[in-house]
Amino acid sequence: MGVKMAATMTRCGIASIRTILGIFHPRLATVAVCPQQMSCLHTSTTLEAKFWEKKNKIVYPPQLPGEPRRPAEVYHSRRQIKYSKDKMWYLAKMIKGMSIDQAVAQLEFNDKKGAKIMKEVLLEAQEMAVKNHNVEYKSNLYLAESYTGKGMYLKRIRYHGRGRFGIMDKVYCHYFVKLVEGSPPTIKEKTSLDQANEYVENLKRRTIIHSL
Repeated sequence: MGVKMAATMTRCGIASIRTILGIFHPRLATVAVCPQQMSCLHTSTTLEAKFWEKKNKIVYPPQLPGEPRRPAEVYHSRRQIKYSKDKMWYLAKMIKGMSIDQAVAQLEFNDKKGAKIMKEVLLEAQEMAVKNHNVEYKSNLYLAESYTGKGMYLKRIRYHGRGRFGIMDKVYCHYFVKLVEGSPPTIKEKTSLDQANEYVENLKRRTIIHSL
């Protein structure tokens, strides 16, 4: 008797589960239509980088008489580059703060794969500045921002011996650049003596908080 009741309860439980799945199946089907789009909802780049190109559409208010002219700003990027973001980071920091001609010249003589891609992005941004942002001289630009971000990685299987396997990543990265009209600002380099004096001053300004 107990065996028959257990079997009956089991059949009822399976039937109820099938009913629930039948109710929610259309919703699950709509969610799982495109898993690639669902995976693109969140990336590792910052919120600012997600709307990087939209900054070109910002409209500023008219300037007052006698106010210095606002320099043009051009935002450009290239996404999902088949390259490591860590390797691209060294090139991005190398050319940051340079003029556009100097940055292109530095990338011209660099034999890395990322340098060729970065040079194409800079030339595209330079062309955008002249055509869309009323920049008179295309050489009168400098790189105010230049950095990389992590793209969407693709996981693949690496087959090992004896039926084992591992997971490998196909890495991708993003590159973001901001060009500003004008000559690059001059930054005063600190000598070792200046850095030592600054360190001593920071030590002198130390205080013990929550003390008597």
